Amino acid sequence: MNRQVGPAWWPIHTRCPQAMEGLLPMRRALRDAIPSMFHRRLVLLAVCACAVIVLLVLSAARLTVGPAHANASREAASKLRIVEIVPTVRGRILDRRGRVLAHDEAGWDIAVNYSLIDGSWAHRQALAAARASNPNRPWASIPAAERERLLATHQLDFDRQVDELWTMLGDLGGLGPQQIEHRRTDIASRVQDLKAFLMTRWREELSDELGSDVPLSAVDRPIAEERQPHAVLYDVSDFVRQEVQRFIADAATDRPEAMGMRAWREVVVHRPTQRRYPLETMTLLVDRSTLPPTIADQVEQEITVEGVAMHLLGQTRKIKAEDLTRLNRPFSRINADGQVVYDLGGYSARWPDDNVGSGALEQAMEQQLRGSRGRYLRHLDNGHREVHAEPRAGHDIQTTLDIQLQARIQAIMSPEFGLMVTNTWHGSKASEAGDLGKPLAGAAVVMDVETGEVLAAVSMPAMPLRLLRDDPDQIFRNPEYLPWVNRVTMTSYQPGSTLKPFVLLAAASAGVHDVQTPIRCEGIFDRDHPTRHRCWIFRQYMSQHGPVSAARSLEVSCNIYYYTLGKRLGIPALNQWYGRFGLGAPTGCGVEESPGDLPDPATTYRDESINMGIGQGPVGWTPLQAAAAYAMLGRDGDYIAPTFIIDEHRTSQRRQEKLKLNAAALREAMEGLHGSVYGSEGTGRHLPLEGRPLIFNAKGVTVFGKSGTAQTGRFRWIDHNLDGQRDPGEVIPDPETHAWFVALVQPDAARRPTHAIIVITEYAGSGAKVSGPIVNQIIHALQTEGYLPS
Repeated sequence: MNRQVGPAWWPIHTRCPQAMEGLLPMRRALRDAIPSMFHRRLVLLAVCACAVIVLLVLSAARLTVGPAHANASREAASKLRIVEIVPTVRGRILDRRGRVLAHDEAGWDIAVNYSLIDGSWAHRQALAAARASNPNRPWASIPAAERERLLATHQLDFDRQVDELWTMLGDLGGLGPQQIEHRRTDIASRVQDLKAFLMTRWREELSDELGSDVPLSAVDRPIAEERQPHAVLYDVSDFVRQEVQRFIADAATDRPEAMGMRAWREVVVHRPTQRRYPLETMTLLVDRSTLPPTIADQVEQEITVEGVAMHLLGQTRKIKAEDLTRLNRPFSRINADGQVVYDLGGYSARWPDDNVGSGALEQAMEQQLRGSRGRYLRHLDNGHREVHAEPRAGHDIQTTLDIQLQARIQAIMSPEFGLMVTNTWHGSKASEAGDLGKPLAGAAVVMDVETGEVLAAVSMPAMPLRLLRDDPDQIFRNPEYLPWVNRVTMTSYQPGSTLKPFVLLAAASAGVHDVQTPIRCEGIFDRDHPTRHRCWIFRQYMSQHGPVSAARSLEVSCNIYYYTLGKRLGIPALNQWYGRFGLGAPTGCGVEESPGDLPDPATTYRDESINMGIGQGPVGWTPLQAAAAYAMLGRDGDYIAPTFIIDEHRTSQRRQEKLKLNAAALREAMEGLHGSVYGSEGTGRHLPLEGRPLIFNAKGVTVFGKSGTAQTGRFRWIDHNLDGQRDPGEVIPDPETHAWFVALVQPDAARRPTHAIIVITEYAGSGAKVSGPIVNQIIHALQTEGYLPS
């Protein structure tokens, strides 16, 4: 052990001589090699300098090679690169002739920062002005009452600026105070809904990370939508754009008058991509010479229709929180390795231009129409643009619609044409009471029998874009007419007598009825219950049809005949056959639809089969399902599911089935439908007007038709009552019936029908009297557009 002697400040060789014994040979060798102390110290300095240089070289090497170098290089390079996301273009929607029904196009929007929308801008400006008005006094030292007085004084000025701005924007956009306020509150509601959704998700993530629940306040922070502008005027004209830009420029100056316009500094002009519907409004000339005599005219009428096909096209809108959950396709996500993965076709509420399809085809075909964004990498040092992914436009969708035919039928069903209003010949309670001219609601479908393609599908009232953007309450808060409902696919109605041909086919094909055997009609089905299940002719005329053949049962629409068949079949068999005819399940047409109504045999009173035999009771179908069923008749029993989309792959997936129906029953059914229009007792032959004019007067075609007057069994919002005993807005049972007329149209030179036409008019009275003349005009429209010979 080395023993240390002396104080700590002595030299080491004095304090610990044993420790120096190993160094003595080295010291002697150094003194022998370099006798001079000066030179030895110079060598020592050189050695130290070399050591420092070696350390610097090693550090430089560490920074230029190896993992550290790679990390540093990536960090430096990342600061010289900018990721650019390039928007895509949504696919177009076309009609069957290639006409563009929907496409993307740039347009001008006027947007305001969210601080103006939620009211926080005026408060912040007032607080800053109040502080600035007392520069020599700390704000905290001012008494609270005086601070509130100062703040309120300045708040008035900034509130006035904001009010004037909203008023001016409303005037420029042609909007009233309530409309512009509705847009402001709608944006605020949408942003707050999104924030609530994101905060809930953030809280869940933080709770999982910490292993315990955390309050919402722990994740309460502004979201991007609260820091960005939102459009309040859409697709404005160049004049409006220039006026707004002038206000913005004036507010940005240092002139004294600009102080009263500071709110305009929060307004921006955008040029985003707009979804256009170029044929949404059309003007047509329609012939009035073939109308019923009381409203006919030899002069063509010019009618402008709005909202053409909008029930079927749908729209696009800003993405909402619920869309992110429903679509489950985020723009970015973290993979299992912790890396950020981008889906350029994904959705993000943080993209101000990220729209999503809403309703009908825009929503149903979202994935095909969507497209994907481009992703570029721009290098700031050399300006080079590196392409990671080019933007890819969405796929075009071709529909089966003929937009010109669609618009023409909508013109026929417009109130100004005169058929879709209460008329003298309707035989309804409203017409009998003289309440004439009131608009009616309803739907029409035109289908190509051979292919099942829908050529036109009109739901009235229409849904004009003008109202959707400027006064949506007229669309969504109209409980009497429900303009937002697509009645063609979304509303299930009791079929009434329009279902009778299919009851005949079901009974004959099931073997419970021989079509050659007549059924006797005595006006009452059950003598023990004379007030139930009566024939319509007994109710109206205290009469009866007597022995009724299969074909005549449809010509005269005998209820007793079909009560009998319904009872023989029973509910389970009726359900089975109605299902084969397309009821009770969606057709797969390409848009959202109701499946229709079929009863549960286990919970339904068995005698309901009697009512089901005449299309009443717990059975319902949509106008589209009715069109598909009648088109099946025109194909001699071959069912083809209807469609709105022309696509070979979808065509192969559509239901196509040979139903193998009783051939004799098919012939009787077609003969009965012919007799309904042309027979002496036909319920669809005459109008109850002077001279008994024919309902159908088109030349060159034969019509096979069936009327249906269906009891509604529902409540309806009534805006007035004929007896004057009820208050406006009261919900009461409506006394009227739904008016159906269905037709198969066959050109004289054709072997079988080529087109199926369905019309239903809600709460309107007699099927033949109300909807028959509309079907007649649709046949004339098909001739005008070249689908039928004239």
